[in-house]
Amino acid sequence: MANQNLLTGAVMLETMWKTRHQDLLDLVSPFVFYAVAKVCSPKEAIDQQRVLDIVRSEFGYTDMPPTIIERVFKRNPRLFQREHGQYKLNKSLDSSVSEIEKRKDDCEKKIQTLGNQLVPYLESHIRTNRKYTLDQAIAALQGFFSRQGIFLGTNQMEEHTEEIRGREEDYYIAQYLYEKRDSHAIEFDYAIDLVKGYFLQSALYLQAGNGNITTSTYRNVSFYYDTPFLLRLLGYKTSEDEKSAGELHKALEKQKGSFFYFPQTQHEIEGILNAYQRNIGHSSSVTLEGLDERKYSSSDVQRLKQTWEGKLNSAFKTFLAARPEYPKNPDGSIDDSFVINEDELGIILKKKIFWRVQESMDADMESVLGIHKLRGSVQSEEIEHCKAVFVTTNTALAKEVNKYYRRNVNADTFPLLITDSDLAALTWIKCGSVGDLPERQLLRNAYMATQPTPEVLEKFGQVLDQMQAEGKVTEEVAVAIRSSRYTKKEILFASFEGDEGIDENLILRIENKLREEYSNDAREDERHKAELQRKAENHARLENSDKQARLIAAKAMDDQLARERRIATWTGRFCVLAAIIGLIYSLVGLKSNNIFLIIALVAFAVFSVISIIDTSKGKEKIIDLWLVRRANRKHEKVFTEKQAEYRAIADGNSGKANG
Repeated sequence: MANQNLLTGAVMLETMWKTRHQDLLDLVSPFVFYAVAKVCSPKEAIDQQRVLDIVRSEFGYTDMPPTIIERVFKRNPRLFQREHGQYKLNKSLDSSVSEIEKRKDDCEKKIQTLGNQLVPYLESHIRTNRKYTLDQAIAALQGFFSRQGIFLGTNQMEEHTEEIRGREEDYYIAQYLYEKRDSHAIEFDYAIDLVKGYFLQSALYLQAGNGNITTSTYRNVSFYYDTPFLLRLLGYKTSEDEKSAGELHKALEKQKGSFFYFPQTQHEIEGILNAYQRNIGHSSSVTLEGLDERKYSSSDVQRLKQTWEGKLNSAFKTFLAARPEYPKNPDGSIDDSFVINEDELGIILKKKIFWRVQESMDADMESVLGIHKLRGSVQSEEIEHCKAVFVTTNTALAKEVNKYYRRNVNADTFPLLITDSDLAALTWIKCGSVGDLPERQLLRNAYMATQPTPEVLEKFGQVLDQMQAEGKVTEEVAVAIRSSRYTKKEILFASFEGDEGIDENLILRIENKLREEYSNDAREDERHKAELQRKAENHARLENSDKQARLIAAKAMDDQLARERRIATWTGRFCVLAAIIGLIYSLVGLKSNNIFLIIALVAFAVFSVISIIDTSKGKEKIIDLWLVRRANRKHEKVFTEKQAEYRAIADGNSGKANG
């Protein structure tokens, strides 16, 4: 139920944003109005805690700050009046309840649609043959969004054992979304609504009280990019990463932001390019997909090493900044009031976050401290006035650093770190709409859900190299394995079992599968051509057989109808003639000299004859309709018999021809 509420709340935010485009406090106000109407009537005192509980439970905003409720009250003095330190409701909010309930029903239908489709999809794909309820499918969708960082931001798969099963769900949910996107299905639009809703939720948590969020700019904010984000911006990672980073940077430019990177980031990028250059042509975890795709040689990378900073300066107006220092006292000594316990923070981060090398941790720590030093005494809950912020793709780093900072340093200022996804959320709202940024964010994270981690790829490459050196696989086979899309999929599945799943058996299994696929492709092509030919010939035979059967059935129907119509016509004529003769005979046998009586009887006889003829004509229509129905039944009977007969003959001739 909690997952359903959270997803519904996200879609509702997006639905209201489409029609309102007001600031975040106005956007969340209908939820507060709804909750107030649930707890009190006009002129009664408002229990703010009960209001907050309803907003949290019914709409999934479990982290809604209590101050938001009072800020909504203050912004709407016509509805809420403060007396003796407590707010009272001035007038009925029934219309707000009706509006929210209508939106809620509509949003829940969207969630139900996605959930109902995911149940059979996951059951037919998850390898453990797991059965899903509707609630479990919705929970899996919620898990995909949270783990893949739609509103938190992420750049890597979590490697914790308890999330192994969740990663497999993520993979197939990503595939489901890709299929819906490619078929232009309405369900993909529903998913995009969810993403946009999460963007709004993210912004709501970050600074819901900022009434100027859509009008103020980033003119006074300096954004410091981390290494992975710069690699994406430069086009060294995947195409989806490049589009997502580029779209966000353009939006930040539109908002008048300034862009920098620290010296330690510069050093990291240089180290990555050097490692990539050394390993060109070799299996390695040090890879830059964008350069792989463009087939960069060692000399090409050497050129990049001389030009990447120039590209950042000219194309993205992003510049190298000096190392910041702690604020100092008038006598030149460091002001101890600004000093963070670096050792304590380092121990916490080392326990919570995985870094492949110590240098990466040191660089991130220095960047975190750099933002703190740059801010100095500047304090603001709004990003527009916080002076500097570090933009990172590392969700775990942002979460742990910001949590530590709130608890131990300053709880009343905007976070030191913001993920690229959270920043995209805020900026998307500021710009009204930044292209299809939420869709790009969804696809980028869906792409990440379908990729093995660098560590897993590195181990796989090592095992493959060993097998090639030992002669267990040929060079040609090794190349085929490395270049096959099937390989990455199998590596991903094997990684669900942990590191022990990456072994020689996996490589041999992939080799056998590729050999089987190559031979199957050739056989399947021949089978497909033969099947098409067989179907065409069979269709022609059946079509000809049915055509002959219809011709004979139509002739039998026409013959019967003509014959029975002739019989009915002559039978009717005989009846009319007999009636007329009988009437004349009656008149001739009449013995009377009364001339008036005779005239009257003759007139009656004439009218009787006319009536008999008219009645006969009316009966003819009814009888003819009955005869047509009999003829149709004859057609059906003959057609069925002849169809079976001619199809049997055609099948027999086909068998002889094939023999």
